[in-house]
Amino acid sequence: FFLMIRRPPRSTLDRSSAASDVYKRQDKNYATWDSLRGSISAMLNFNIFGIPHVGSPIGGFIGDAEEELLIRWYGVGAYSPLMLSYSSAASGRKDIFSISEEHIPLLRETIFERYKLLRFFYTKMFESHIWGGPAVHPLFFEFPEDQTAATVDVIETTFMWGKSLYVIPALIKNQETVRAYLPNWRWYNFATLELVVDHRDYGSGDFFIFSQPLGHVTVLIKGGSIIPYQSTIVKIGIMNANQLKDFPVYLIVAPPMYSCLLYTS
Repeated sequence: FFLMIRRPPRSTLDRSSAASDVYKRQDKNYATWDSLRGSISAMLNFNIFGIPHVGSPIGGFIGDAEEELLIRWYGVGAYSPLMLSYSSAASGRKDIFSISEEHIPLLRETIFERYKLLRFFYTKMFESHIWGGPAVHPLFFEFPEDQTAATVDVIETTFMWGKSLYVIPALIKNQETVRAYLPNWRWYNFATLELVVDHRDYGSGDFFIFSQPLGHVTVLIKGGSIIPYQSTIVKIGIMNANQLKDFPVYLIVAPPMYSCLLYTS
């Protein structure tokens, strides 16, 4: 199955400080909702091609981004392997403090969500480095027999981190809910830890509606996962990822089966 990249990328190896330190910036994107949606397909493509450390400039590299688009893009960036905030010299600012003061707390919480899961993200990148394969991949990689999971709409609007986290962002202007496909399995809400659907209640996968207020991204845990995370940082605050070593690591255990690898450095 081949995922189409909407625009041809630049050189695949944009920058490298060492043979093992390669990342890809998606610079040929624009401050539009179409580019936000297209950034997911591009991220999945590069992961499939063997370059998992990839991300797109938040708000688009070219053009001025409206505030709603910028906030939604920060939500996607927080769950991307590489979170980037920069743009061309001719474009307007897209950093956090370019947002109106009333919305800065939303972005602060979005970034904290990334830091809470940073050890999990590091572990998935470590697995990709050691064993190959994508760190982030389409839903159908986990459910190859499910034809709905392999449809274009599902591929272009959602993605999974490893076998555990299913990320469902809002990608349309004025969108307050998201409609997402859930294969026949047990799924939990990462924010509330509540059971969303049990595979024993359905004979097949189905579509579900989730509330998606501005500044929020729906993230589900696939049953059978153990998620390492660090929640204390939200209360105390951190300045950089190096400080994570000073905070305890908690585990979210999602029945019915358990398995977990944790990378530390």
